[in-house]
Amino acid sequence: MEKRYWQDGVSLLAAIWLFFSPYALHYNDLGGITAWNALVVGLGVVMMSAVSLANPIMMPDFPKLVVAAWLALSPWILGYSPVTQTSAIWNQVIVGILIGLDSGWVLMAKRRQPIQGSD
Repeated sequence: MEKRYWQDGVSLLAAIWLFFSPYALHYNDLGGITAWNALVVGLGVVMMSAVSLANPIMMPDFPKLVVAAWLALSPWILGYSPVTQTSAIWNQVIVGILIGLDSGWVLMAKRRQPIQGSD
């Protein structure tokens, strides 16, 4: 059985926050891509983290790392306004970095584990 990692729980909580953050930080009323990016990416990471917690073998951590990189870079790729969307920019960059660090940590931990059956 594959080991479960507490970092998946942290990613799950961060993704739940990301999903609800447009409403909590009031950038959902700006409409458009800013809120949609948080909702879609948040829902995706919630699903990946939940699967990873339930059955770690079914969900590799690399896709979560890629999504985290997208989240951290998306404010500039999608052209968020630094004047009106400052809270969205900071929120998505910080959550993206947190999820990326968690996923990278798990990837490194898995890399250090001995392969089962290679006695």
